[in-house]
Amino acid sequence: MTDERLTPTRTALEEGRIGDAIDALGEVLAAAPTHGEAHLTAGQLAYAAGELDEAEALLLKASIFADNGALPLLTLAALALDRGDTLEARLYLGRCLSLTRESKIPAPWTLTERRPPPRLSPAVHTGRDPVVGVGLPVYSGGDMFAGVIEAVLAQTFGDLELIILDTGNDRLTRETVERYRAQDDRIRYVRTGEDIRYVGTKNNVRVMQSSTAPFYMWAAYDDRHHPTFVEKALARMAEAPDVGMVYSRTQLVSADGTPLGVADDDISTTNPDPVARYLHVIDTLSMCNAWYGLYRRSVLEQIRALFQHRLYRSYDNLFLAELALRSHIAQLPEVLFTRGLTRPRKKTYDEQNVDVIGSHHPEFLQEGLTLPMVRLIFAHIELLSRMPLDRAVRGVAAQRTIDILGARLGARVDAEIERAVALVGRGLRFVRWGGEGEAPADDMLERGRTVQVLQRLEEAALLRPGHAGLRGAINDCRAALRGPEPSSTPAAEGR
Repeated sequence: MTDERLTPTRTALEEGRIGDAIDALGEVLAAAPTHGEAHLTAGQLAYAAGELDEAEALLLKASIFADNGALPLLTLAALALDRGDTLEARLYLGRCLSLTRESKIPAPWTLTERRPPPRLSPAVHTGRDPVVGVGLPVYSGGDMFAGVIEAVLAQTFGDLELIILDTGNDRLTRETVERYRAQDDRIRYVRTGEDIRYVGTKNNVRVMQSSTAPFYMWAAYDDRHHPTFVEKALARMAEAPDVGMVYSRTQLVSADGTPLGVADDDISTTNPDPVARYLHVIDTLSMCNAWYGLYRRSVLEQIRALFQHRLYRSYDNLFLAELALRSHIAQLPEVLFTRGLTRPRKKTYDEQNVDVIGSHHPEFLQEGLTLPMVRLIFAHIELLSRMPLDRAVRGVAAQRTIDILGARLGARVDAEIERAVALVGRGLRFVRWGGEGEAPADDMLERGRTVQVLQRLEEAALLRPGHAGLRGAINDCRAALRGPEPSSTPAAEGR
């Protein structure tokens, strides 16, 4: 927002005062009924609140009055998709694409599209270390892989290096990298000699530690950064030394490049209070597109969640929460990142866990009866306990965390708890998310499994203290660990 009349709105949004932001927008629109940017902001707030009819009316006005009508059209397309009206969504997107050809907002990348061509000769290296490191862990990128290499090499800020960590044994991947290395010496290729299909925390850390550049970002084979992203992110950091990470608005596309709308994922926060920043992030975070922002290495290396937490899934949620505790986060207003939604969506919750855990931490699938979302919430509590905060402040923040994440992830948490309670009630302590399990055994291994399940159930009880079935499952596990009560013998006569 650039108009000074919107300063109170901007300030209120940065501080998380949504009600005050809406009131301030109302005052602007009362004085200037054709203020396109105010209509756009009000429409986006209404959309985020689920008020679809009100959002549609505001966004339609914004598409008429705003300097750039593409932004409200993208949100209108997303709104139409929420309603299941794909025809209307296509009409909005068609109008939007006709505008983006002439606007500053880049049209979405088709993930297999080959644009722009790589530099045919090195453009930057002067003997010093690069300013920006870009890490790209890959197992087998297929047809999309060349596109992400080109997107990195095409950055208008050229003093960077691209570190490709190849954890697979795919000939196409190897040949693609070698072809681009012959044309641009900013590529560093690291082969692990392993055959690790997943690209979870371990490999993200490994590729990050391969770079010593003062600024760092991750890339993925099925996502694309616009050529000006690094340049604009660095400029934003130069303006604000307290900002530890900058990301941009995100265009979502399907695997074939079909636009799916602009993500509503504004987690930017410059509040001086670290707990306020943290609560803002966990309350507004939906998709973790910000993971692919540009970081100051000095901030990135402080984030312990990246190195130490054993999470079954969604470790990027915890990572961004800790980032907010340690630094400010800024969002660029332009759409400079395209994220490909290539993972199949029509799956049960159990199938999702097998898919996501298997692709990030397959060893966790062998731990049997787990509660991934419960573990994620409890990990946030552990994070707060390690931060240098006043004890009372930590306590309030912990309760707010339970309230916020317990509501945001409520359906998944409840599904996990009901599944665990049912399995424990059947005497089972080891059942994988894929359904495989083992019959109970009266040995130390079974007792060890019971201890592990009990710990997860106790964490769940912190979130759902009044759940009768959960309390019964905890008592069953405790009784199993105690074993049968020793039989009493009559006292010897004569004593």
